[in-house]
Amino acid sequence: MPPEAEEIERLRRRIEELAARIEELAAEIRELRAPVRAPPPPAAPEVYLPTPRAVEKIDPVTGERFISLDPDSLWWVMRALPFLPREYFECDEKRVHRDFGYPPLHRLLQEGLEGGVFPPTYAPWLHRCAETLKRARRERGL
Repeated sequence: MPPEAEEIERLRRRIEELAARIEELAAEIRELRAPVRAPPPPAAPEVYLPTPRAVEKIDPVTGERFISLDPDSLWWVMRALPFLPREYFECDEKRVHRDFGYPPLHRLLQEGLEGGVFPPTYAPWLHRCAETLKRARRERGL
């Protein structure tokens, strides 16, 4: 075989080897680019909220007794109702209506729950808060 033919044959084999290697690399690239399954949606976050307790307070302005929530529960309720001023949570029902024009806390929570205002994660807990306030008002006659 002439030397040119040997060189051509050597180059042809080298080209075949490189073509095979290119195909291998292309297959690896396709595998890496394959769509990955999206992870499942995250579960609803678990929220650890305090057990709502009713406490009796005295309005600092009128001196009237009224039922409110314990400080821990009230903190969370205040976050759920950010549009209300802090003073709303520190006064009796008459002054709440007169000074702020809002219903008492137990009714405000109930209306918010019925209207779907609160996120579903917090709704059951806020319902318990409203029920706690209503029950305490009935028991104490306020």
